Amino acid sequence: MFRECRFDLPYVAGYLAAREAPILAQMIQELRQEQPELVPQVIMVDGNGVLHPRRFGLASHLGVVADIPTIGVAKNFLQIDDGAELTVKAVRESFQACLAHGHRQMSLQGQSGQIYGM
Repeated sequence: MFRECRFDLPYVAGYLAAREAPILAQMIQELRQEQPELVPQVIMVDGNGVLHPRRFGLASHLGVVADIPTIGVAKNFLQIDDGAELTVKAVRESFQACLAHGHRQMSLQGQSGQIYGM
C-alpha cells in the first residue's frame, strides 16, 4: 500500500507510534472495507516492536490496533534498560565479534533473560 500522508505531529525519537500508527491503522481499516481480500496476514513495519525502550514500538502498537501480526524491522537500535548487554556500544561490539566468527545473526538478550530480537 502507498499513500502520501501529512503528519500533524513532529517526529520525536522513541515516539514514532504516536505519530504514525493512527494513519497506518486507518489505511488498514479502509482496505478491510474496500478490498478485504487484500488485507495482509502479517505486516513488516519500518520501526521497532518489542525491541524498544518501552517494549512497545510502532510495530507492536500497529499489530494490536489492527489485529494483525507485525514484525518490526528498524534501521536504528534504541537502547533498552535491561543490563549492560543492550547498550548501543555493547550490541555493536557483540555483533562485530559474531561477524568476525562468520555468524550473520545474534540474539539480543537482556540481563533479565528476555530475548528482544535477533
